[in-house]
Amino acid sequence: MIDGIYIAYFASKAGNSMGMFVFKNGIIAGGDIGGWVYKGEYTVGDDGFAEGAVTFEIPAGAASITGVTADDQPLSVRVPIHLPVIIDPDETYRIETPQGPLNAKFRKVTGA
Repeated sequence: MIDGIYIAYFASKAGNSMGMFVFKNGIIAGGDIGGWVYKGEYTVGDDGFAEGAVTFEIPAGAASITGVTADDQPLSVRVPIHLPVIIDPDETYRIETPQGPLNAKFRKVTGA
């Protein structure tokens, strides 16, 4: 099952990052090294995948690893997710964001 705490490693055209995520009972919560907070939701389908979305806010004047910079106002970004319920820590997953793709690796720290 996908529920648990994960370390996530991200790479995109403008940089790299890492964060921590909790998947629990349909809720996603997390944060990253830039101080950004992630909130979202998911459902688990019969096909063995978790579908949902994560929302994060790019602070005013800050840039994301996809190369997008928030001007004088924060920019809220909602990113759809489609991940297997059993995440392979050696697999790289492509995540399509509204600002461009990023690659992610997830390592499960503990079950929920």
